[in-house]
Amino acid sequence: MLTLLRKLFIKDYKNVGDPKVRDKHGKLASIVGIITNVLLASGKAVIGFITGSISIVADALNNLSDSASSIVSLIGFQISGKPADKKHPFGHERFEYISSLIIAMVMGALAVELLVKSVTNIFNPQETTFTYISFIVLGVAIAVKLWQGLFYRRCAKLIDSVSLKASGQDSINDVIATSVVLIGALISYFTHYNLDGYFGVLVSLFILWSAFSLIRESVNPLLGEPMSKEELDSIYADILAYDGVLGVHDGICHCYGPSKKYMSIHVEIDSNGDLNESHELIDLIEHEISVKYKLLLTVHMDPINRNFKDFDKIKSQLTTVIKEISEELSFHDFRLVQGGNRINVIFDIVVPYEFKINNEEIRRIIEEKMSQYGSFAFVIEFDRSYSE
Repeated sequence: MLTLLRKLFIKDYKNVGDPKVRDKHGKLASIVGIITNVLLASGKAVIGFITGSISIVADALNNLSDSASSIVSLIGFQISGKPADKKHPFGHERFEYISSLIIAMVMGALAVELLVKSVTNIFNPQETTFTYISFIVLGVAIAVKLWQGLFYRRCAKLIDSVSLKASGQDSINDVIATSVVLIGALISYFTHYNLDGYFGVLVSLFILWSAFSLIRESVNPLLGEPMSKEELDSIYADILAYDGVLGVHDGICHCYGPSKKYMSIHVEIDSNGDLNESHELIDLIEHEISVKYKLLLTVHMDPINRNFKDFDKIKSQLTTVIKEISEELSFHDFRLVQGGNRINVIFDIVVPYEFKINNEEIRRIIEEKMSQYGSFAFVIEFDRSYSE
């Protein structure tokens, strides 16, 4: 179905890397969501009022909120698709995350209201009258929501959309919520025990949990998330493959939307090489890596003097010492400078977040263990990783 809709409504639909094509995919998914959710909400509302079931009415309101969410998502794609301007030089794609946050807040408010009504219904139960048509409508709703969830997920994967991924998860959550309502209706129908309020509470809590999950997913990219370790490792490996590159580190990526990634990275080269050739190499790396990974890369060149006496030996000794402290530690920007009676060892060490040993203790252990190899003075910068 998705492929058919894409062919019908999106020109050049296979070129999802184009921001305009991506924007059209998002709008198409949002419109499909509006239509299907309005139909579901209408059908459930009619059945809910006929049967007097608060859990069905709650589920109908949930679908109505999903429809409103799809409208917000549609507006979000409309705004996020705008090009960069003077006031927003990095574009508007982050508005997609803001629209997801609005959706989550609406869901949370509705969930609280429905929870209050369901608890009230437990203490003051209302008579419910279920019919076979009620079960049919709920069964159809489950099937439609399952299709909708898969539709959203596939579309989200195609265009790497956080808001559509969230909408897809919300639809799957609705499948579970409506299934709970259906089970409650069947129990009430066959046993004559009115558990409608209790199942309404379950549905409300489930919606509330979904809202908080969606808030978390929306806020994280706004605050700034790390690049995945797999992608960063892949970029490091590609850069290290260039002839003349001695090392690479300090990869930092800032995302202003799925297609707006800006990255800086440090590349180590031999300080005794030709400066013009080194600059040409850096330019080549910036261009080719930017094109391959669809980001804007800026490379900082770190010249390393490998002709210093015992450079490799001292580096190997330091590697052993640091790995003895913890396999989680790593270092970069390793340099040696001859002092008066000792060698100045300069480097940055990467310490994981929430590492059990503090920086000063790490420094003390390094100085103590390295003293067996010679007379050194250490200049250490403590760094953090910007990947997962």
